[in-house]
Amino acid sequence: MNDYVDSLQARLAAQRLSPVQARDGILESYVITNHKAAKAGFGDVAIDAEDEEVLAKVRKMMSDLFAERGGDFQTPLVSELRSIRHTMDLKLRFTELPPEISETHDMVCEILLEKAGASVFEEGAEAQPVQIEDLTEAATPAGTESAEASFTDALTQEIAATLDEKAGGAVTESPFEASLRQRLTLDRLSPEDARDGIIECFVATHRKSLVQEGPATESLPAYQGKFEASVRRMMREFFAAQGASFDEPRIELLQQARLHLEEKLGLDNVPEPILVEHNEVCAELISKGRKFLEGVAVGIPTAEVAAAEEPREIEPVIKPAEVGVSEPGEEIAEEPTVLPVEEIVARLRDELRELVRQEVSHSLSLSQKPSLPLKPPSGIAAHVAGRTVFLAWFDQPDQPGYHVYKREGSQWVRLTPAPLARPSFRLGSQSEGDLAFAVSTVSAEGKESELSTQVRVRV
Repeated sequence: MNDYVDSLQARLAAQRLSPVQARDGILESYVITNHKAAKAGFGDVAIDAEDEEVLAKVRKMMSDLFAERGGDFQTPLVSELRSIRHTMDLKLRFTELPPEISETHDMVCEILLEKAGASVFEEGAEAQPVQIEDLTEAATPAGTESAEASFTDALTQEIAATLDEKAGGAVTESPFEASLRQRLTLDRLSPEDARDGIIECFVATHRKSLVQEGPATESLPAYQGKFEASVRRMMREFFAAQGASFDEPRIELLQQARLHLEEKLGLDNVPEPILVEHNEVCAELISKGRKFLEGVAVGIPTAEVAAAEEPREIEPVIKPAEVGVSEPGEEIAEEPTVLPVEEIVARLRDELRELVRQEVSHSLSLSQKPSLPLKPPSGIAAHVAGRTVFLAWFDQPDQPGYHVYKREGSQWVRLTPAPLARPSFRLGSQSEGDLAFAVSTVSAEGKESELSTQVRVRV
């Protein structure tokens, strides 16, 4: 297991990654997350096998998904990796794991994809998806009615030409429909999952429209993969035209993108029962995306997204001025240590969540309270090794120091006699059980912010 952790840490520390390196890092994250799930007692979710066998299983699953969607596992695109990673999470039931496990895996994968995406787009190495118009050999001379034909018609003609001739062929569920069905079983979806579900819905709708014209066959995965890539490209272009991010989509723009694609793909020609089902599924996906954002914003009047922690009751805000300072009798060591994956993620969490906070501010009408002069640190995370507790949070360069607090009974006790100059802290605990910690920001003038969201650990 240490080899996988060390390799993943090295990838997270790199400035840039190739898509292949990001792919291998995602596979390593699956192995590490599976190990955590098994250790935490989630045997119904975790794969009961040695780490090497788990890696082989998830590697084969990812390779099969690439093949089913017409992609290449050996030369993956970042957009393909992102979509397939979400599908694998659903298939492996990682969405059922507690937040402290599933969110770390989710953020590790997104960091890897962001690092690969930056290098790909700056160097222009990512191949352009095949355009639907190019999938047909029969090109109509310029100036004819083909200029007004829908994108779907061209692909439909090409696929229809490859259908098996025998009648009564069994209609089997495509990988896209299977992935879409799994998304619809969830109560909530992230904006990224809702976006990918809408794309899968377009693919499923297109396949169903073909069934009306002739028998289905299992020889279509490659064509469906090209169609999915084309729909994804058109949606990406729509978001770019709106000056918005496709990779971190805003929910309100997903509805507009869906209508834009329906018009561009000529869905008016689809049989009404199929179109009605398509509209209902897309509406449900967007609704689940809104529920996800509402869940993120619950109990956070300032629209700040809290770091992952166990469900808890909302506690009254405690001002540092109201907290007594005492000596907890615990050894405090301020020397930095090599941080595990969770702490590396914590340092980058604020950057990744900034777009989610923007999403909340755009999508929800919140009763916000006035901003405070100082904001508490965000992205706080904890790791336990024996009786030593490691804390880390996202650095705020414009603020010179931090105080660390520990919950004792109904009070918060400060552990740092003087403000810390770095966003990490280590202490040796003399007691066992559940411990809670929080951090505050200290300005150059000595003013202190409110306490951050607390993080809990078991020693």
